[in-house]
This record gives sequence, C-alpha cells and structure tokens, in this order.
Amino acid sequence: MRLVNRVLAALLSLAVACVGVLLIIEVIADRVTSSSGVVNWHPAYRWAGRTIWTAGSIRVAAGALIALGLL
Repeated sequence: MRLVNRVLAALLSLAVACVGVLLIIEVIADRVTSSSGVVNWHPAYRWAGRTIWTAGSIRVAAGALIALGLL
C-alpha cells in the first residue's frame, strides 16, 4: 500500500507542476499577445460570466467535486 501511495503522490505532484507551468505560459501569452497560448479559455470565461451560481450545471459540478474530495 505504501508503494501505491507513493506512486499516486508522485503522479499528483507531477500533474500539479504541469498545471503550474501551463498557467505561467497562459499568463505570459495573454499579457504579451492578448490571446491564449495553449488552452483557448476565453469561451469558458465568457460562459462563467453569464452563468449564475444556482444553475444546474454548477450544482452538478460542485456535487461531483465534493464527492471526489471525500474519496
């Protein structure tokens, strides 16, 4: 069990590091060229601006994240 936990921890830390590098790339690309670098996040940002907190999709996503966190 310790080996599995260590492998999962290593994979999770690698994923967090990759997301951090991707975030840095996106911020630099947005500041320099005013467009997205790797991930086209502008449509998601506009959708989030139009969607209210009590929308069904937000509640389902929150419930899924709560369940995942409890696991």
